[in-house]
Amino acid sequence: HRKIRELEGIIQLKRGNISVISSQLDSEQSRAADMERAGRDIPETTLEKIRRLEAQIRDIEREISAQRQDIGEMKKAYESDIKRLEEITGETRTLPLEPEEN
Repeated sequence: HRKIRELEGIIQLKRGNISVISSQLDSEQSRAADMERAGRDIPETTLEKIRRLEAQIRDIEREISAQRQDIGEMKKAYESDIKRLEEITGETRTLPLEPEEN
């Protein structure tokens, strides 16, 4: 359970990072749109920053997806271990795999 909760905590932090980066991206895109409307060229540095921010979001989303997959695999392994233990002991578990939310 601890490892799963740890991964879920990391996912929450990464979602927070995505929010911050998304705000930065919105700001840069807004500045670029203002420049375009004013008939000015968008500096390459601004375009590069937009591309970099978009890439960061994609990378973090991929990490989150991989961690969710890890969580799913851990849960399957826990279930397998629990079933095997139940077979060996002849007793059923007394606690759910998913802890109750407080």
